[in-house]
Amino acid sequence: MEPSAIDRVLEQAPYVRALARKLVFDAHLARDVEQEVLLAALEHAPRERGALRGWLKVIVRNFAIKAWRSSSRRARRERASARPEASVPSPAEILEREDQRRALVERVLALDEPLRAVLVLRFFEELPPREVARRLALPIETVHSRTRRGLELLRERLDRESGGGRAVWCLAFVRVFWMPAGLTQLGPALVASSLSGVVLMSLTKKMATAAVALALVASVALLLRRSERREEGQRPVEGVLLAPAPVEAAPETQQVDAPHPVPSAEREAIAPPAETTPEVATTGSVLLRVLWHDGQPAADVAATARVSGSEEGHGEGLEVRTGADGICRIEGLSPGKIWFDIDRSDESWRAEVVPGEEVELLVTLPRGYDVFGQVTAEGAAVSGAEIWLDLKFVGWGGHRVARSDAEGRYRVRSIEDGMCWIGARAPRRAPSPCTEVMGGPGATLEVPLEFTEVGGVLEGRVLDLEGRPIAAAQVLVGDELDQRFMGVGKDAPGAQRTLCDASGSFRFEGVEPGLRPVRAQAPGCAPWSGEIEILAGSTATQAVTLFPGTSVCGIVTDRAGRPVPSADVRFGIGLFGGRSSFTGADGTFVLHDLPMGEFELVVDADSRGRVSARLFGAVGAELVWNPVVEGSILRGRLALNGLDPAQCRVRCEAEDLADNYLEEVRVDATGSFEFTGLPGSSYALQVLAAGEYSFPMAELHDVHPGPEEIVLELDLARWPSIRLRGRVVDASERPMPGVVFSPWRVGQNTAPLLTTREDGTFDVGPYPPGSWFVQVRHEGDTRVKSEVVELGRGETWDFGDLRPVP
Repeated sequence: MEPSAIDRVLEQAPYVRALARKLVFDAHLARDVEQEVLLAALEHAPRERGALRGWLKVIVRNFAIKAWRSSSRRARRERASARPEASVPSPAEILEREDQRRALVERVLALDEPLRAVLVLRFFEELPPREVARRLALPIETVHSRTRRGLELLRERLDRESGGGRAVWCLAFVRVFWMPAGLTQLGPALVASSLSGVVLMSLTKKMATAAVALALVASVALLLRRSERREEGQRPVEGVLLAPAPVEAAPETQQVDAPHPVPSAEREAIAPPAETTPEVATTGSVLLRVLWHDGQPAADVAATARVSGSEEGHGEGLEVRTGADGICRIEGLSPGKIWFDIDRSDESWRAEVVPGEEVELLVTLPRGYDVFGQVTAEGAAVSGAEIWLDLKFVGWGGHRVARSDAEGRYRVRSIEDGMCWIGARAPRRAPSPCTEVMGGPGATLEVPLEFTEVGGVLEGRVLDLEGRPIAAAQVLVGDELDQRFMGVGKDAPGAQRTLCDASGSFRFEGVEPGLRPVRAQAPGCAPWSGEIEILAGSTATQAVTLFPGTSVCGIVTDRAGRPVPSADVRFGIGLFGGRSSFTGADGTFVLHDLPMGEFELVVDADSRGRVSARLFGAVGAELVWNPVVEGSILRGRLALNGLDPAQCRVRCEAEDLADNYLEEVRVDATGSFEFTGLPGSSYALQVLAAGEYSFPMAELHDVHPGPEEIVLELDLARWPSIRLRGRVVDASERPMPGVVFSPWRVGQNTAPLLTTREDGTFDVGPYPPGSWFVQVRHEGDTRVKSEVVELGRGETWDFGDLRPVP
């Protein structure tokens, strides 16, 4: 077949694919039909361009009916006698096939320019010759000649390198392309990662056409082989594909999901008609009602709704906000559990979504502390600034909780007892530094916010591989782990996150100047990351193309081969783009939307062990990983010296920062304890009294797992028994509720952060005997330190009234 005729056939590949998916309800059968039709077209298609599509329509329908009938017969035979595991390729077979695929890709990459660029655009990008010519600024005749020359060179090199001649490498490449769809998609990703500076080639959907085109180098031998089988009366081998098409949705396949994608006449020829059934509701709704602690409606409160039921747990969540009546209705939810995280609380509220029903969830926010202040820039008030509150230490994921008024003033009500970070954002201004805030119930804290820099604007669009916008894709600008954000007091601006609109567009009105990381993610896509230079007072534009992500599934077992349920399988450390899943009762798991290229998965099965592995993702790849968790054992015993073992517990923490092992156990009646599943080599042990977390009675560092028993000696004199009391008042002697204070033991480098009661008092303990003082912190860096007192076993000390003075 002439190259021009080949071009005409390949131009119809999307049409063939879409029609096959409509007529055949099984994606794998559809791939069979598509490849059979394309091979038939290479042999017998009419040369007249206008007659080609009509001919293809008839051929696709005939192959679809044949494939459906053959599949039905095969399914009946398999149900009766086949062994299910027989269809699963062994690891050795998969590796052999991947070696063959890699060999083909490497030969394409070995071509010199300008032939390589033409082949990539023509067959991997699926561009018609005129579009290739336009992109490369070449005459169309040059594109045709370079295409022919590139294919000729490939054929010559394969002939020269294969010891058995053309038939050998033809059959090898035919075999290698018959693999599960996810595995075949590793090929295009390897090509994509190797064409830097040439062309962005990562369209997994187009692997089918590209593979057919490259296999056309072998078309003469392949067609000869097929003819020989017919002459010998042999039935063609079922299931041999030259280029499996991916399963993911594409523009031409979207309508496949319609209830009746095939005309009734054709449907009757392919499958028996289905009985009509009444429509059944598949989604439900939730009415979220939020109240303040005094029973008043909580207006303009943001929440993140996370629905369970998918493999990936809660997913990314849906951002919602209450109206003036404190109510928000969320419709079209999948059945299952749904959690709501409220913007100013660490607590989650749960409901159950029922198909066809609306359930009401009442949330009453507890009394917390209020924050107020003024937003300024260069001494002038800034009106309309957004006030953002973040409860996370990593510096992103917060919500807008208020806006500044005409005088720049703002107020945030009832933040849950504890620590948070507050900052301001406004157009054309870099976000204000985040201020660390902590208070208790009833406290009112003043937190001024100041813009210190002129910012820039970042805008752009997020598209898929077909150039279609991805609505609701998430985009993050800024560093989640900026070390400036990890300090105390005023820190760096937190990273900003937004959602794309229906056109895939996003916009950040105020971004800190400098080289800023940008990241994006969306369901069904691999996470994307890049960097962009932001200039003060200017607008930067960033285009993002998201690739189909990698999926990983498998079974987690222990060393005895038993499945491990409820193990945490995760990518990332809970940051933007991270993924996690818990294994089921049978130890199975699946993770979607993982990166391309190398990435690490970790399985944490608590006391049963921990394991990690580095995998290599590709566009739309489906990988299988069956990890075996194992770990070392650390055993020990407490020398109790008369202390009650029921009041003792032991904490084991990894000393290596890369190992996040942290477990606590209670000792038995003899004082013995055991930690299992330790993945590392060096650990620290602490002995704590029940109910106490900050002041250990005994410590031992650089402890290594092994058969030897560790003995920790307990000193009765260090048993917690002293108490500290006092009251915090202002300059007018009024009690100060919710004020942050810390009890410090001299010689100890850490202390808990606590808050005063609603009457300004505190009464804390028991703590170990020793030298003690109390430090009070209020409104930023205002601090007061009490006197140091020496307390013996069982003593209580009242510090009286403490007055934090600015």
